[in-house]
Amino acid sequence: MGTWFAKLGSANQVLGTSLPTHSGGECEQRFPITSFIPAVEMSSSKVAAAIIVLDEFGGFTRKKKRSQWTKQWLREREKWSHLNLLYHLRENSVKDYTNYLRMTETEFNYLLELVTPYISKEDTHMRKSISAEHSLVATLRYLATGRNLEDLKFSCAISPQALGKLIPDTCIAIYKTLHKDFIKFPSNSEEWVAVANDFGELWNFPNCGGFIDGKHVAIARPVGSGSYFYNYEGYYSIVLLGIVDANLEFILADVGCNGRVSDRDVIQETAFYHLLKEEKLNLPSIQETKENLNFVFVADDAFGLREDLLKPFPMKKLTHEKIKYRLSLTRRVVENAFGILETRFRVFHTTISFEPCEVMNIVPACVALHNFLLRKCRKNYTPTSILDREDMEMGTLVEGEWRKHPLPDHAYQGLEIKPRKPTDLAKASRLQYVNYFSGKGRVAWQDRMVQNVVNKH
Repeated sequence: MGTWFAKLGSANQVLGTSLPTHSGGECEQRFPITSFIPAVEMSSSKVAAAIIVLDEFGGFTRKKKRSQWTKQWLREREKWSHLNLLYHLRENSVKDYTNYLRMTETEFNYLLELVTPYISKEDTHMRKSISAEHSLVATLRYLATGRNLEDLKFSCAISPQALGKLIPDTCIAIYKTLHKDFIKFPSNSEEWVAVANDFGELWNFPNCGGFIDGKHVAIARPVGSGSYFYNYEGYYSIVLLGIVDANLEFILADVGCNGRVSDRDVIQETAFYHLLKEEKLNLPSIQETKENLNFVFVADDAFGLREDLLKPFPMKKLTHEKIKYRLSLTRRVVENAFGILETRFRVFHTTISFEPCEVMNIVPACVALHNFLLRKCRKNYTPTSILDREDMEMGTLVEGEWRKHPLPDHAYQGLEIKPRKPTDLAKASRLQYVNYFSGKGRVAWQDRMVQNVVNKH
């Protein structure tokens, strides 16, 4: 009878199985000594003889002696790591420095100061610890590029085993120190009204609490998980469900729903949806909203239409009379947000080889960094050219540069669209908004934009 040894995490508790270590090694199967010894009385000499026989035939796994504890070039990390290049870029090529870390020196130093207390290690008699600066730079490069750990070790001068531990730990520290100030989910009607006011000013869309969307984040198949994480696109994933405000910031990021769950049911697995359904989000009442319309969230066809959850009409019904383009096309807010996230953090272009429980720390760290960089260095992080935007004179939509970076077939896919029949109240709520955009909420340029969309379809 075998005994399996593996690192267990939160994902294991869900699966009830053992998962591989984050360094990529598979679980080893070793047999307890006693399972080879007959359950009868034996003299000490016979027991000793039995043990010798077991040893002779490989019943014991001998631990191979290391020729050296750490490779020489890894011990000389200060000499060979990319920090020397980074210091050079900081002094001589600021643009390349910013591209390397996805942030300026000011933002990096600010972030380093925040996370240092959580990721600093003490030196031992055996070896020198990896500094907080090394850990943060290695983590940011991993998130920015998605390089595998065997490749990353050559620029970081850190072993893959150490990277496999410090990257998730640093991601935990990043999220822990940033989320309180940079991922703010409204808790009362006044805060929801503030979010809605931004949508009104920037996008001419009233009473909106945010745009909802989701993506499948590709992961390596967890050992023993069966089809638990296997999604409709034919790969293994967990789902990132996000709500984005008018400024492209995530006000909520729910990570961890397994890919097997039907996409239209993903939202129902979230705490947000349960609070929405039970009317415990403290949303503004219709007495507090513009034109006494329902306070709403906007989503796409992967989600069900509700009184408080709007989605566009199907494209086959896209006519000038029946659809007002602001309901359909202001989804570019959430598309821009998710697009920028995957463009700046190319780890989303890869199959992440960490355990699911560790991916659930890596993804929120990316979201927290996204919001942090939007506020701290917006011009560098999101220049105008990277965003989808409108050409008002021509009446056309100009696609952002993030769309010019094609995704692999099995990475960062959107949620599957499966129509479902809405209630009459849900349809009535959407129709009220259509009527509003046709009347009091009409803007001068919308007819030209709508007509261009109609002509394309």
